[in-house]
Amino acid sequence: MLKSSILNILSNRINKVIVFRICFILALITAFVFGFKLNVINDGFWHIKVGEYIIKNRIIPHRDIFSWYGIQNKLEWISHEWLFGIIAYLIYKIKGFASVIIFLVIINLITCITLYKFALIRNKNKVISLIIMWVYIFANANDIFYRPLLISKFLLLIIFILLENKKYIAALFTLILGINIHGGVYPLYLIVFAYYTIPKNYKYFIAALIGIFINPYGYKLYEYTYLAMRNSDINRYINEWVITPLYAYKLALIVICITVCVLAVCKVKFRDFLICGALIILAISAKRHMFVICIFVFPIISTYVIDFYHDFFDKFFEKSLTAKVKNLETKLNYITCAILISVLCMKSIFDAGSYLLYVNVQNLTKVVYNVDCPVKVCDYINTHEEIKNSRIFNDYNSSPYLIFRGVKTFVDTREDLFTYNFNRTNAFVDQIKALNDYNYMIYVFKKYKIQYAILRDDMNNTKLLRDNDWTYKIYDDNTYSIFEINSYK
Repeated sequence: MLKSSILNILSNRINKVIVFRICFILALITAFVFGFKLNVINDGFWHIKVGEYIIKNRIIPHRDIFSWYGIQNKLEWISHEWLFGIIAYLIYKIKGFASVIIFLVIINLITCITLYKFALIRNKNKVISLIIMWVYIFANANDIFYRPLLISKFLLLIIFILLENKKYIAALFTLILGINIHGGVYPLYLIVFAYYTIPKNYKYFIAALIGIFINPYGYKLYEYTYLAMRNSDINRYINEWVITPLYAYKLALIVICITVCVLAVCKVKFRDFLICGALIILAISAKRHMFVICIFVFPIISTYVIDFYHDFFDKFFEKSLTAKVKNLETKLNYITCAILISVLCMKSIFDAGSYLLYVNVQNLTKVVYNVDCPVKVCDYINTHEEIKNSRIFNDYNSSPYLIFRGVKTFVDTREDLFTYNFNRTNAFVDQIKALNDYNYMIYVFKKYKIQYAILRDDMNNTKLLRDNDWTYKIYDDNTYSIFEINSYK
């Protein structure tokens, strides 16, 4: 009987380990497949060119180098992502966009594994940590871009883990590396350091404040984020800077609801309350900040998930039913985990299968198509020097690829260069308004003495420009058109 019971216990434990490992591998396969579906390169185009410029010229730019308007007016540029540019270029140089996609797959995988490790440190529960990692994989599926934030997520998690283990010096070196890869997120690094070092080890927080100065722009990096965030009039024109519509981020909304419930029921440490509240406010302030919910808030609040179960049952059931309640609590615990794991497994199988349709040789060799980027337009311009060396007006969303192909832009997605906060210019607002208002476009053409305009054919202004006698369409590929501006009325 004793041998039989021991064998049963060992068998149950082995079965649980096997099931856990299968689920863990399935989650990583999902992250692996998601990484192959490159959603969009977008700003990655000009990040590659920044790295190329730095390596070839052996200088980090302090003034604009990509915009004809910026070059003519000597606009100041805080290239706070300069180190990522070098990384982006060196990766691209290996084997073009094939190596870019492989890099995205690798960084997505190691970020997910690091998140699991951080969650496990916080809650000491493998199943809860697996669920947290899995939730992040799905929440992050449409946010895998060739941008520095991809690395920043990983480095921030590393700093969390280092500070959990009181490895302050290593965390400081990681911070210095991080703010040179992506300087605009330095407030997040400071929040993490403040969370772990104030009040007892405040000297390391002071060291973190000083560490941010170790960058090519010194104190100006502090100004960058403040100036970029404060101008709501500018930010409302950019989709990722608008206030977050929470209903569109269901997984993050669920995590926020869980956080609120835990805060209401459990005795949460004051510092956990502060950091979770600060990160939730940050996430709501702009769509581009939503990643902090699933990758940082969820692991931090997971510390209290088991206590939440106990406190919930203690508050809603009578003490006279303690034995039955505990039995019910245990069963519900297993049932809840089983349901969550089952749902996540089915979603992984379904979504990974759908994403596999994007994983083919074509995706690994060519990810830029004329329907998305002005590929043929750039081919044409690069054979016509009179256009390439002129004052060109361009569509905002097409600007990264124009830079990538060596075409000087008017205003591009490094929008802070072209704002009043940074360079006392309204070029960014003028461009955005011109793209949405035909009469304002005419005004902008006159104001900046535009010689050529590159526009998508599906824009209303493009259709209107075809019907006047002062512009001449010199190129059309059924997706983009180039207009020569002859005179102004």
